[in-house]
Amino acid sequence: MIAAFLDLYEASFAPRWLELAQEWSGRLDAEFDDGAGGWRYTGSQHEKLPAAARNSLDTSTPSGGSVHTGNLLRLGLLTGEERWRERAERNLRAQGMELRQASTAMGEMLCALDLYLGPSHEIAIVGEPEADGSRALVDAAVRDRWRPNVVLAVASPTDAASRTAVPLLRERPQVAGKPTAYVCERFVCLAPVTSPLELATSLAD
Repeated sequence: MIAAFLDLYEASFAPRWLELAQEWSGRLDAEFDDGAGGWRYTGSQHEKLPAAARNSLDTSTPSGGSVHTGNLLRLGLLTGEERWRERAERNLRAQGMELRQASTAMGEMLCALDLYLGPSHEIAIVGEPEADGSRALVDAAVRDRWRPNVVLAVASPTDAASRTAVPLLRERPQVAGKPTAYVCERFVCLAPVTSPLELATSLAD
């Protein structure tokens, strides 16, 4: 669900989805933290079991702990809050031995590790989300090419609530009144751009 909330935010740019992702992440940690860096599949209110149920290996679906490690890293990139990145790092360290021994069965965790090691980018677009200019920048950022290590935030320049709720969008003015994109790495940003070509160039490998 947390992964879905993050995807919904990056599809709709409604800040409530980002807020829910943070709320549920806090609840997940409070209820399922295994005390060793990862998470159990049974909560603290569950009946006592001989051994805590957990699994870091992907099966027909990705490992829940691996998915959530990626969730936390995405939250850290969107909010700039180190607590999310630090919590993800704890799980990556806890899974270090398994990653070395069974990496081919831990594809989702390897994706999270790649996001952690970087490079990764945060993209903030200031413009009316439905305007053609903003849509063109969104397409250049994440729709025209697969960019797995990118997070995206968009808000109207007059939407004070969204820009307050999403730290990545704060203090990002438009240039010459046009939809404007900022490409950042850990909240340190390049000069803003207003054309899809310039944005794609800023994101070039």
